[in-house]
Amino acid sequence: MHLSSLALSITRCAAAGTLALALAWAPMTTLSTPAQAATTAATQVTPKGPTFNETAKSVYIPSDQGVRYYITVDGANITKEGLPYAKPGTYTEADGLKAGVPITVTAKSAGSSTVLVGTTHWETTFRKAPSYDLSRGDDFNDPSELPSDQWNVYTTRASSLGANGNTIYTANNVSVKDGNLEIRTERHCLSGSQEPSAETVSPGGAVCPSGTRTAYTSGRINTSFIYNAPFRMDVRARMSDDVVDGLHFAAWLRNDQPYCTQAGVEKSTLAELDTMEVFSQHSYTTNTSHITCTKQPNGGAGTKRDAHRMDTQIAGAWHEFSMTWDGYAIRYFLDGQPVPSSWGQTPETTAATLGMSDEEFQSALNDRPYQAIIDSLAFAQDTTWINPPKADQPFPARVDKVDYIHMTPLENIHPVGAIDGKWKQNSWLGAPTAPETDAGPVGARVQTFEHGAVYWSAATGAHTVKGAIQGAYDSRGGASGALGLPTTDENQLKGGASQSFQGGQIHWSPSTGAHVDRGAIQAYWAQRGWEKGWLGYPTGDEITGLASGGASQTFQGGTLFWDARTGAVHEVHGGVLGTYGRHGYESGRLGYPTTDEIRLRGGVSQVFNNGEIHWSPSTGAHATYGAIQDYWQRNGWQDGWLGYPTGEETPTSDGGVRQSFQHGEVTWYRDRPLKAVRR
Repeated sequence: MHLSSLALSITRCAAAGTLALALAWAPMTTLSTPAQAATTAATQVTPKGPTFNETAKSVYIPSDQGVRYYITVDGANITKEGLPYAKPGTYTEADGLKAGVPITVTAKSAGSSTVLVGTTHWETTFRKAPSYDLSRGDDFNDPSELPSDQWNVYTTRASSLGANGNTIYTANNVSVKDGNLEIRTERHCLSGSQEPSAETVSPGGAVCPSGTRTAYTSGRINTSFIYNAPFRMDVRARMSDDVVDGLHFAAWLRNDQPYCTQAGVEKSTLAELDTMEVFSQHSYTTNTSHITCTKQPNGGAGTKRDAHRMDTQIAGAWHEFSMTWDGYAIRYFLDGQPVPSSWGQTPETTAATLGMSDEEFQSALNDRPYQAIIDSLAFAQDTTWINPPKADQPFPARVDKVDYIHMTPLENIHPVGAIDGKWKQNSWLGAPTAPETDAGPVGARVQTFEHGAVYWSAATGAHTVKGAIQGAYDSRGGASGALGLPTTDENQLKGGASQSFQGGQIHWSPSTGAHVDRGAIQAYWAQRGWEKGWLGYPTGDEITGLASGGASQTFQGGTLFWDARTGAVHEVHGGVLGTYGRHGYESGRLGYPTTDEIRLRGGVSQVFNNGEIHWSPSTGAHATYGAIQDYWQRNGWQDGWLGYPTGEETPTSDGGVRQSFQHGEVTWYRDRPLKAVRR
């Protein structure tokens, strides 16, 4: 007989209390309900579930026996290695995750032997950061709660803190709200290897209980190395209210070179510019420039630096912090006012103030790109130069705010070439105030400084212009005007100074000011001894556009007139000049002078186009013309019986013209003979 199955049953007889054993042969059969079969054959499993990381924009899928996870984004199944499900591991945007859209994770049984209980569906939406360019800074006006994705949000872990470290940077402490970047600093009480989370926040900033570690979360963001010097940085910011020890808030720039505190770095062309650096417990702003470094035996920063400080309210107050690096000097400003040096130096930081060569200073600041950094922190407990936060006192959460950070490229104003050489030879010029630019003639260049300017061309070389002469030069069009470029530096003269230009000269004295002289008038003046002659210094510029295209110029000792028709220049002064003026100068009846003053016995005379002027001490200066002058001439001029004229021609009642002399009168009539009368 073939045995196909054996069934054994044991039955307890309740009434008799005996056991009955029955052995029977029968075909194998499972006698159970569907529910009983599922319960006895399947294992119940509670899925571990995914871990969503908002900061990293990632999803972690755990290794979970009997469970398959499925990630769905925008209807697409996110997998790796071609699997139909999400294998254990971390999934990021590189794998297809997206910010700003729902991400769902569903857990399913890996087979019929597993029954899932508990939560099997999870969903989250990562916040999507706006994307915009930071090359000119950031106004933080995007409606998103996140800064631009061009900012890197720096993060650290509690496990990386040293024994005395205090600050852990997290993305959750950085946000944008109401047009401001906000950095939140708050206290956490950590146990063991705990990382900060919502559960570890100290309620109201209370003192942490015994057995926990006091730590602080805060925020830090930085751009990539996208800024090239020279530049200006402006930051409007507000440190949180109330004064608390150990809190630091900063906005600063650094180039891409390492610090000498790093292992293996002995020297570096590091440059760090602290545009805003404030401390809650200090009522002043501080600004420091760190330019290059050398490793120190004590582990110090080893940077060449100087410091600047200005007293002001810090906690709870809005301020604009500014820094300019223009290629010559670093300058710091608070609300538009220069921040003075803390070490008694000039307000600006230069190669000289740091004791560096100009070349080393320029190279460190200009040769490498910069990044901008904004951060808040609580100082480590072993900080000695400033009080760290007091762990035994409450620490309510604090929010530091930044309204904007603006980056503005600047032109490099550091002198170069021949202008640089001239500048270094003339320290009195002071700091450059603008970059080198074109000047007048093609190829010419000019650069301005605190106390003057330097002009250069291949034809004239490099020359300085300063003071009153520079003012006169600039007011007359500078290199683009009639004077052209300077051909000498300023020359010191007795009682004044002069400078030569392509189109003339400028002479200056304290009493006369600075005036231009040129051309025929200048040549006449030069022949008579320049400023050392009896004409002295010019008291006015040349006046052009006079009658028949002529010109004139006043000097201390008289006035020079130039007749364009003849090219002749003659001087008029004293009493003769006064009478000449009353007769209308060159525009009057006399016209231009044709001689200089002529000395006579007992007086002087001067000849003009249409008459003469005679002067003596007793008679003064008077003009003579035409027929009356002809009669006087025939009768010996001033040496004749008439003597010097004592008055001007005047009309008579009978239609004549009369002029008086020392010893008589001469009357001219149009229709009758001239009449002379002795006195």
